[in-house]
Amino acid sequence: MFIHHHPLFRSSTKGIAVLIAIAALTACGGSGGSSNAGAEPSPTPDPAPDPEENTPPVAYFSADDGVHGYELWKTDGTAEGTVMVKDIDVDFVPELSSTLAIKKTPAAAGPIGSDPSDFTTIGQRTYFIAETESHGAELWVTDGTEAGTTLVKDSKPGADDGLTKILGTVGDKLLLASVVDTSTYPEGSLWISDGTEAGTVFLADLITVYSGVSQVFTLGSTTLISANSETKSGKLWITDGTPAGTQAIDGSSGLNSASNGIRLGDKVYFIGNTDTHGSELWVSDGTEAGTQLVKDINSGSSGSNLYRFTVMDGKLYFKASDGTHGAELWTSDGTEAGTQLVNDINIGIQNGFTSTPLAHLGQLFFRGDDGVNGNQLWVSDGSEAGTVEREINTTGPAYVSGLTAVGASVVFSADDGIHGAEVWISDGTEAGTQLLKDIVVPDGSSTREGSYPTQFISLDSKAVFFAQTADGEGNHYYQPWVTDGTAEGTQLIKTINPNGDAVNAPI
Repeated sequence: MFIHHHPLFRSSTKGIAVLIAIAALTACGGSGGSSNAGAEPSPTPDPAPDPEENTPPVAYFSADDGVHGYELWKTDGTAEGTVMVKDIDVDFVPELSSTLAIKKTPAAAGPIGSDPSDFTTIGQRTYFIAETESHGAELWVTDGTEAGTTLVKDSKPGADDGLTKILGTVGDKLLLASVVDTSTYPEGSLWISDGTEAGTVFLADLITVYSGVSQVFTLGSTTLISANSETKSGKLWITDGTPAGTQAIDGSSGLNSASNGIRLGDKVYFIGNTDTHGSELWVSDGTEAGTQLVKDINSGSSGSNLYRFTVMDGKLYFKASDGTHGAELWTSDGTEAGTQLVNDINIGIQNGFTSTPLAHLGQLFFRGDDGVNGNQLWVSDGSEAGTVEREINTTGPAYVSGLTAVGASVVFSADDGIHGAEVWISDGTEAGTQLLKDIVVPDGSSTREGSYPTQFISLDSKAVFFAQTADGEGNHYYQPWVTDGTAEGTQLIKTINPNGDAVNAPI
């Protein structure tokens, strides 16, 4: 299960699924190791490694080896290249207090680690948020080595949390949300960082407690920010990375909130809520005049319940309901006339479109439900006739999830009613949609079916995921796997935690 907290506060990974993110970089060597918690802020970063060095891309993630708690790990898809980068925090457990702030108390059953999250890569370095006993939640950086994994800045000196979320970038700098609350820096403020201690500074007071920045989007030399505030009048802001260049742009639009957007060309499309139209499709080019309603899909103030945006071939695709049809697949070219229903998958008012689509090689892959076969894999080329079902389970729902591109195909988790939830592959055709590997097969120690693959991430021409893996004693623990899209190339990378899950299972 996922636990929702205050948007500016981080959640412990204890008991919830772990967010994994790929770092699209070339890492410079080094195997993991441990060091003392509470490192000092980093100086100006060392020169970046040689970009011509022939080393593979890596994915950073949070994992528990049963000894160090949830710490920073990396993988290149091989056993040798899957290591703990650094034991950032050693002895303390984050617990959620009644005030929703994450505090530290001595560990009763072993360490839980620094709980790294929000991995964001700029150049040869990856930035993330981690929590230590000495500094609370703050901004850290890694180059893939233990020595090169350091605290950027303790923005609120001491054990209290400071910089708690990476929001996005402005050029080669990071935008961050802060819970620093002093006479100088108000709680809920926006910070900016160039990756150095001196260059990590307060930018603007956009938001307040119990409010939050939803998303940020780069538009040329500026960045668009959607921020929902109880006290600030603006819901959409623009920044060039300077206090003077950070200002509200929604003006007299009447927006109550702006959220869940996506960039298409030189504009951002988002869910805008107003008293007149409810939640509908809006667009902004970063100016007040260019921030406007695209279409009132469900006429009136009820809103169209739109969500799950993606882009393919210059068009926007998303879920919406016009009041006559349920939540279905819609498309937009940015104009009112060009915003229309693609296919009424579940005829009538029932919902047919049930997941965020993955756009890959001119096709949309998503989970859909026609009201007859339950949720199955669906594929669309963006047209009504080209939106078709690829039935996986003939006796019930297939529970499709984790859609991730690998080569010319897509891998994902699905249950065919025979093997349990396992890793599948599809090229969009009926013949090309098939079980990739039956990872968990009943044996003498267990009769269970299914490895329940989860947390898929693209890694170059492969995908890394976590699957429940038999230990030969009747137990099944989540461990990292890799696939190149073939059965032979779908293999266990290594056992990170021999006595438990390396990541928390989704519940």
